[in-house]
Amino acid sequence: MNWRKNEGYCMRKVTGIFFFLLLAIAEFSWGQSARLLRQRRLNRWDIPPANYSGIVPMGNGRYAVVSDKGKADGFYLWHVEQDSCTGKVLSVTAEGFRQAYSATSTQFPQRDSEGIAWNGTEGKLWISAEDDQQILAYLPDGYRTGERLPVPQSFSRKAIHPNYGFEALTYSSASDCFWAMTENRLRADGPAVGPDYCDTLRLPLLALTSDSAWIDAVYPVDPPKARHRGRAHVYGVVALTALDDGRLLVLERELHVSRRLLNTWAVHRIYCVQPSKRATTGSFVLSKTLIATFRNRLARFNLANYEGMCPGIRLHDGRQTLLLINDSQAGMGNRLYRLKDYIRVVVLPEGF
Repeated sequence: MNWRKNEGYCMRKVTGIFFFLLLAIAEFSWGQSARLLRQRRLNRWDIPPANYSGIVPMGNGRYAVVSDKGKADGFYLWHVEQDSCTGKVLSVTAEGFRQAYSATSTQFPQRDSEGIAWNGTEGKLWISAEDDQQILAYLPDGYRTGERLPVPQSFSRKAIHPNYGFEALTYSSASDCFWAMTENRLRADGPAVGPDYCDTLRLPLLALTSDSAWIDAVYPVDPPKARHRGRAHVYGVVALTALDDGRLLVLERELHVSRRLLNTWAVHRIYCVQPSKRATTGSFVLSKTLIATFRNRLARFNLANYEGMCPGIRLHDGRQTLLLINDSQAGMGNRLYRLKDYIRVVVLPEGF
């Protein structure tokens, strides 16, 4: 054997592998350009377990939070304090539940509330729900004003697949409109996409004002990773966050509950998109940039199904933070292990 010749071959092979790894690391770093802080349990601040599904800032560290299950319609108020240098959550203080009421009723049943948005100019919260596919207005004390956004009939309750309605809602002051998406496709577009029907999922991005609504563009969702449905499987877009310059952050979530429960996992991806500047044809397909991705597993006892996302504080160096909250199904589990309610911080890269 010619050892010198073989040595040269090995060196070339090692060099090729080295450069491949460098490229892979560079690609991974680009996709992970945001900084992910460790998720923190909400019960450390005596926040009770619930089905938290949406969160929005109202200013001065105050946040409104919705749960998709409960005895009555309304929302929670929290005060969240973050470290101004790192973004780490220092405390979460519960300020009570604001039960919905009106001039004619002191209680409304739970609406399966999923998304929540805040229009600071009007001083109103807007909450979307899957059971009625409506987006209704509330004052900060819980008063239901009777206003609703003009949701098209093509997005009505009859038009969605069960539990795949309006999960994502945000208000953009830059475009002066609300943005909403269903979690999965509408019935008119075919069966819900998932392991048993692996198709390309493109969701219409709905723009709404107080008196009009239109499909602005189409958002392409990453294909599902699960190969079979298991005990349960949910997949699609669960949250939107509007940035100051008009761009949108989109949270994609896939939760796979395995028949062998310990193999249960959840994957989350945050993308950035630029709406099509009010093109009303709905034919424009958005291009998206990956900002962050993370995965949790039941086997590691850190499973978290994140459904809510909103802006947190800006750090001293100018970087924007995001706050994410998960739905623990009110601490679902048994005597051995129960799901936890978490809050997680994502620090966006410079330029956001």
